[in-house]
Amino acid sequence: MSQPPIMRIFLTICLLIFPFFSYNQAKATETVQLTSDLSYKVLGENIQILEDKNDILTHEQVLSGAYSQEFSPPGVSIPNFGYSASAFWVRFSLSNTQALDTSWLIELDYSHMDLVDFYFRVDGQPELSYSTGDSLPFNSRAMVHRNFVFPVELPSL
Repeated sequence: MSQPPIMRIFLTICLLIFPFFSYNQAKATETVQLTSDLSYKVLGENIQILEDKNDILTHEQVLSGAYSQEFSPPGVSIPNFGYSASAFWVRFSLSNTQALDTSWLIELDYSHMDLVDFYFRVDGQPELSYSTGDSLPFNSRAMVHRNFVFPVELPSL
């Protein structure tokens, strides 16, 4: 059985423009349903953000759930953090509603970030991680692309 073509999801969290879209706070806690007719989705309205002002948290601390209550919706559809020494932890939830496992691409549509760590979990278990950024060699990227693109496999329900 052939796999459906790879589809793209764009996680746009840092653009140097102001959004012109209305923002729905309720969407920030919704799981994004990935369907066969979806080929593109901006996740800005479905994310939650934790600002680590001192850049001291580890991924183990954040993934442990100890800081779950500190995450909050960004309040805009396309967050803009400007220049900051803070570390920003972004979380969102995806659900594959198709009968087959599917491949997706998560794109961070802003390529001027010094360090980007991407952690992907399935059913609460660590599945994969990537570490890249514009302060690292270009070949540290998961995919050859001007932006940061992370391939993920989502199991069917």
